[in-house]
Amino acid sequence: MGCGSVTSENGTYFESENIEGNRVCQAKICKSSENICQLRLDLDSFSISGPSTDTMLAASIMDGQEVVRKGICEKDTFSVLGRGGTNPPVICGDNDGEHSK
Repeated sequence: MGCGSVTSENGTYFESENIEGNRVCQAKICKSSENICQLRLDLDSFSISGPSTDTMLAASIMDGQEVVRKGICEKDTFSVLGRGGTNPPVICGDNDGEHSK
């Protein structure tokens, strides 16, 4: 499956080619049965732009506090959004072999 795909198959593999510019790649994973309550994502091979390494303080002020940009995913991001419960954190960089549920 790839960008724009919809599936409800267990053991589905998602592959994405290089996405240029500000394009968004989305896929939808549906439950294959009503008794499923969790989804696990295993990232066999996953590499996108990493977080900022800039230690300069941001020019903007949020809630009266200066904001450090180091460690923030500014270019590429990967996120998982569900219909309920807690979503995993947004990630970027090299995440080969990692998993999320």
